Amino acid sequence: PQLMSSYRFASYDEGPPATPVHGPSGELACGADAPWVCEHRFAPIANMVAWRRTAGDTPLTGFLSDLAGEGVFFCRGATACIALNRAESSEWQLEVDLPLLVGSYCNIAVSSNPLDCPEVVVAARGKSTMLIVPPTGIVAIHLGAPAHVVDKAGLLVSPVASVAAVEAPEREPSPS
Repeated sequence: PQLMSSYRFASYDEGPPATPVHGPSGELACGADAPWVCEHRFAPIANMVAWRRTAGDTPLTGFLSDLAGEGVFFCRGATACIALNRAESSEWQLEVDLPLLVGSYCNIAVSSNPLDCPEVVVAARGKSTMLIVPPTGIVAIHLGAPAHVVDKAGLLVSPVASVAAVEAPEREPSPS
């Protein structure tokens, strides 16, 4: 995969700005009032890089598409799932059995901050999760982006770590 940045232009013949993206002191010429757009710095784009790293080369699973061809859903093994809706005026609601560990995950297409991200709750195996994908929107989750889960002491914990601790088999003490 390759990411690129772009610049604002008024006509199709216009070349790139004379101002470099990075100034001599490291300042950026990106943003609303700058010549460079720098989409690669937008949170949803940057978060998808982490999604791809987490998904790695795990096999494609659970592929679904809606009948109108406006929505696509798939997972990469039990590590990452994504639903994309290209319909401009209607949300896409789908019930899926997500293969990730039970817990709450951030919809990284919006935010990866575990304290305020939109949550996607992964239900127990055999239980469906309702995903609601907004018009021209994305719902993307992965094991590396748990949503806020607070333990009895009020500490932030990962749903993956807490589930792994619960599901870990008892081990016999090793002989000394």
